Amino acid sequence: LGKLGVEVPYEKGRFDVNGNLQGTAESVSGSVALNGSLDSLQVRRFSADIGFQPDDGLRLQNVQLDANFAQLNGDFHIGTNENNAVNARFSGLDLQKMNVTDVPGKLNGNINFRFAGTDAARISGSGKARLYKLAYDDMRLDTLALSLSANNGNWKFEKPSRIVVSEGAVFNMAGTLSRDQILDVSLTTERNSLDSLAKRLAIENIGGAGSMELRLTGKMTDPSLDGYIYLDSLTYDKTVVYGISGDTKIADLASKRQGFFDLELATGYIGDVFLTSGLAQFQFDGNRITFDPFQFYSEENSIESAGEFTFSDSLLTLSLSHFQLDYEKYNIRNDTPLNVRLYGGDSLIIEPLKLVAAESGEISAEGTLLLSEGGNSNLQLQLQNIRLAPFNEYIFWDHELSGFVDTDVELYGALDNPEVDINVNFNELAIDSTQIGRAYGDFSIADKRLSINVISFEGQNDSYMDVNGNVEFELAESDSGQEVAVARDIPLGFNVVFGNFQIEDYNFLLQSTVPVAGAITGRLDIGGSWQKPQATLSLEGKSVKSGDYEFPALVVDAEMQPDNLVINSADINFLNSEIKVRGEKALSWNPDQPDSIFSDKYLELFVEIKEDSLNFLNAINPELERLVGDITANAHLKGDYDNPQFEVLAFSVKDGRFYLSKVENSIDDINTSGHLEGTRLVID
Repeated sequence: LGKLGVEVPYEKGRFDVNGNLQGTAESVSGSVALNGSLDSLQVRRFSADIGFQPDDGLRLQNVQLDANFAQLNGDFHIGTNENNAVNARFSGLDLQKMNVTDVPGKLNGNINFRFAGTDAARISGSGKARLYKLAYDDMRLDTLALSLSANNGNWKFEKPSRIVVSEGAVFNMAGTLSRDQILDVSLTTERNSLDSLAKRLAIENIGGAGSMELRLTGKMTDPSLDGYIYLDSLTYDKTVVYGISGDTKIADLASKRQGFFDLELATGYIGDVFLTSGLAQFQFDGNRITFDPFQFYSEENSIESAGEFTFSDSLLTLSLSHFQLDYEKYNIRNDTPLNVRLYGGDSLIIEPLKLVAAESGEISAEGTLLLSEGGNSNLQLQLQNIRLAPFNEYIFWDHELSGFVDTDVELYGALDNPEVDINVNFNELAIDSTQIGRAYGDFSIADKRLSINVISFEGQNDSYMDVNGNVEFELAESDSGQEVAVARDIPLGFNVVFGNFQIEDYNFLLQSTVPVAGAITGRLDIGGSWQKPQATLSLEGKSVKSGDYEFPALVVDAEMQPDNLVINSADINFLNSEIKVRGEKALSWNPDQPDSIFSDKYLELFVEIKEDSLNFLNAINPELERLVGDITANAHLKGDYDNPQFEVLAFSVKDGRFYLSKVENSIDDINTSGHLEGTRLVID
């Protein structure tokens, strides 16, 4: 074919052809069959019956095509009296294999058309074309049905021409196309199901319903667009808006692209931000789209921005000259332009940007995100002097957190499994308006594991707490499949060292009506898993006070399980009297609510005293002062820790001397013993 001067988009091919013709100059009939290949195209069989008569023209009947790029059957008539006809059905027409497109595309359909003349520019006729189960890349269409008529090369799309994307997304089509390629076509739809439409166009997470009227006019290669849309509702991920209306007019879509698109909405939610109205106005000018304003607001919340998109074949740039978000008690704004560029559809370049948060805070970021699989991304994010108070509604506990946070985040590697380094500083940290100090943390994420490398806390009065060791949590999908949760069976192995820790700053955790104060120093070693943690605790206390009871010194050795705290030994100095204690405190560990650990108030204690003086009697009864002598006592207490009850009480005193607060002289030579029976103290 090349030697004959015929240009074809193939490099090599071969066909075997056979057939027969018979008849006279007045009437010829016969058949033809062939098979062969053109590059990757395989024609397994093509066959047709041929007929020709001077007063009727050429007829190809029973045309059959079986190929790896399509199947076709039909009849074709090119009449000498200009009574021409095409009646054909085809399926599996593969546009990519035929080198028509670079992406996968398939067509199925049928054509029934009668026409006069063979000059396409002057054709006249009418008929119908129906394409179904159309696929192009990831997009899908159910049906494209056209009712066509032509008059001297001027085409008309008549009712009921329509595009059926899916059952709930149908577009009606009408209009004309002149032989000079001048287009005037209208596209309308009512109660269109946006979720059905979006899914067929390979767009995820969009829902809602609405109507639309669009009109394309002008040159077919460079038409102009004007139209109107109204959406009852629109949902995307966590965004829900209602009552969206808009109109547009854009001239010369393929060249100048000059015009506008104005959009209004009545109410909705963008994430958790409630909005009562919104306005967006876009101006189109060639490769630039300007938006000003782009604003959504309610009585308490608002989002305002202005800027422009510019785009070329491989580059899309977003530049925001103004951005401000006001959400309840928090606001973020920019003082300098924000610029983001997208190269080649997969390289997102964030130029150095800076946002002001809640007056004194600052957010800055820069880096490159490679959206393609395996791309090596790098992003730096900094938060400085960010107020914590506005975020209390997102923290699931019953206390108010305040202070400021500084954070440095660096992300690198592939986005589907990135490595992340996080440094966090909390300053002027307070809980329920009580200042507790400052904290520092260093964290990292790699291979979908969160590692706590360092946590350091500096409290009031030189108190401190340090977390040592490498704490890892495996990140796993939660039940909803949309959030990240901490895997609860990951092993734990770290220790917490604390010194001069002021108990009174943390009474809110004890959920007790009896205030506790004092300073403790110690070490907590934690093992097990997040679901079932285990721990050992050793601590020393100084000047500890519980209500009116004072403990100048104490030493505790304990073990913890998810459901209890076991006190192996506790040596307590109570007003310079030594008391030994062991026992058990019930715990309620819930990984989702760690601050509820002490919600079960059950306590059981065994107390032993061997002393030469009891100096705490006045704390028990103001009529008593102290007892000296050879003293032993044993007690067993149970119940809620703010109101325990004695189960067992036994004591003995030898060579004792009893001092009463309101009696000048002591009671001497006391030798006695006793025990508790029920609520009665029995003297033996």
